[in-house]
Amino acid sequence: MASSNQTGVYLDGKQNFDKVKADLIKQYGEPTVANPRIWLWKWKWKDSKIEVMLSYQERFARTTVGFQNKGI
Repeated sequence: MASSNQTGVYLDGKQNFDKVKADLIKQYGEPTVANPRIWLWKWKWKDSKIEVMLSYQERFARTTVGFQNKGI
């Protein structure tokens, strides 16, 4: 997450992934993009430049939650 218009949070453990995913769905509804095969979920809104991304690296048991503002 090198660009200045995005930020990310990293959490360890599968249980954290499950909690964050449930919270994001509760807050934002079903994701716009969902690809469980590669552990990737994204929320995008039609008239917004904001994107929320959730991913999980099974090998490292690491969850990444990213927020990006494509309007900057």
